[in-house]
Amino acid sequence: MATRNVPSCPLPPRAAYAASKAAMMSLSEAFRIELSGSHPEIRVVGVYPGRITTSFGQNALGDRIGDSGKLPAEVLAVVGGATQSAEEVAHVLCDAALVARGDVYTQPNAFSHVRAYFERQAG
Repeated sequence: MATRNVPSCPLPPRAAYAASKAAMMSLSEAFRIELSGSHPEIRVVGVYPGRITTSFGQNALGDRIGDSGKLPAEVLAVVGGATQSAEEVAHVLCDAALVARGDVYTQPNAFSHVRAYFERQAG
């Protein structure tokens, strides 16, 4: 199951987007827990890609952006990291499909950005 880099961090003004990503994260966790006892051979891996260079932004409904690698400043403040090529993300996904357990972030420092976000919220 793939979802964006920071699924449970609100990304204004994208409340519905953030909610859908949080739902995917919860669904992945629930499947992982439910299947671990009855089907331990099945692995559920949540994949959290960062920004990917594609034409997605040009084809999206609503507010369109010419380059999907360019996001609003408030989103970049949470997400961080560099834009990745689809090939880079594909390599991470293939590795995750073969050996990963738990969550996989395609950006090398993404988890530290997520942790920093939640630390700022708590303080």
